[in-house]
Amino acid sequence: MSGSLEIGRLKVKYHSKILDSLSMQFGGNVKSTGHKIKLVVPKAFSIIDNPQESLEKIRELVLSVRGGLKTRKIVINHTDLESIDLAAETLLGYCVFEFDKERKGKTDKILIQGNYPDNPYLRKYLKATGIIKNLEVEHEYLDKDEENELKIFRKTNGRHTQQDDVGHSDFKENTVAQFALHLNECLETNSRRLTEIGSNLLTTYIGEIIGNAEEHPSINRWAIYGYLDNSENGSNMCEIAIFNFGGSIADSFKLLSKDSYAYKQVRPYIDRHKKGGLFDENWTEDALLTLIALQGGVSSKNQDETSDSGQGTIDAISFFQKISEECNQVGRSSTATMAILSGRTHVLFDGRYALQKDVNDREVIAFNRENSLDVRPDSNYIRLLKNINFPGTVISIRFPIEKTGTLIR
Repeated sequence: MSGSLEIGRLKVKYHSKILDSLSMQFGGNVKSTGHKIKLVVPKAFSIIDNPQESLEKIRELVLSVRGGLKTRKIVINHTDLESIDLAAETLLGYCVFEFDKERKGKTDKILIQGNYPDNPYLRKYLKATGIIKNLEVEHEYLDKDEENELKIFRKTNGRHTQQDDVGHSDFKENTVAQFALHLNECLETNSRRLTEIGSNLLTTYIGEIIGNAEEHPSINRWAIYGYLDNSENGSNMCEIAIFNFGGSIADSFKLLSKDSYAYKQVRPYIDRHKKGGLFDENWTEDALLTLIALQGGVSSKNQDETSDSGQGTIDAISFFQKISEECNQVGRSSTATMAILSGRTHVLFDGRYALQKDVNDREVIAFNRENSLDVRPDSNYIRLLKNINFPGTVISIRFPIEKTGTLIR
């Protein structure tokens, strides 16, 4: 795979706008590490469970390599790893791939090494996802029998995964359709499947997430990953990771004209929170905008009252609630969880708070007992990361699959 673009006789070396964006938004000081960077992955490497520390580790890597240091070697140490989610590992792998891609054809290449944890399940997980797959380290791949026990989906509009030989819009539509098929294959291993309604809900949301990335032409990168280990010693936990780069959910509203219809949709909530003195370092306008954007019919794309953008998010939450209800029945030890991270705002879904209709018959999830968007949400479910900002949106979902034969609608 070439690390440069050739136009006639002119070669243009690849330069990662994603890493530029991450290094600019992450902030922080770059510490001199000489020619070697040793990154110790935290015990809980997860966007759902440990977003602050997990992103800090990714930031440490990005800033060290992007900070003008003459890095020659990167060691990714997973030895202490005890739990992981797909979003954290694939984000790390994505960044490492971008470094590697920039160095293709250069004399000052980076040697990338790693250490596995002792846990055999986690070792298998790392071999099947993230850095190993992104860098195509074939001698570390699982054998065919182990690989066949897994259900894996990897698709991005970046160049490091194979794209269908179709046009841009067709590629996006095919990706969404293929992911729905992947999820059905995961469910069918345990005698379950999506209904047509469930499939439509899922594809609508994914299409909207991808569309949000494509509104930022300077980067326009998105990725969708899926993972299920259905083997005898596997977790039977289905995982989904979707992320895009560009701007945060809050950014999309802050860039609007104050006279636009979409901004007028959110302005009353901002005014009421300001008037009520609700904003402080732990609850900001950006966090509020992110919360409001999760509600039905709210989107920065809306032009007037007939616009229907923003429904995809509600569809996703509805879909997730169905999964959560299935997984949280009496006698089940595992629960479904989902997190949305955008900018500094982290939103956690675990079934504690659900969509409910308000007095205007609109579905609302406010993450508080009153289910009111005029009241600050539970800080255990919507919180701000400290001194770190992700330039885009990450969605991380995991849920157990059990052999019940139940449809997920």
